[in-house]
Amino acid sequence: MLRRFAFPMTAVFLIWYLGYVIIAAYQPEFMSIRLGGEVNIALVMGAASSRPRF
Repeated sequence: MLRRFAFPMTAVFLIWYLGYVIIAAYQPEFMSIRLGGEVNIALVMGAASSRPRF
């Protein structure tokens, strides 16, 4: 039962994190789009990628 959940979720989180790193490296103008005040897309994606670790 655990394998049916753990392996797919591990893949999802790895893809999300690698996507974040690749976008940050190759699309800095996209990551710098402000969503409000000092909050930009990079900050939101970074916070979202660290959330599943806890």
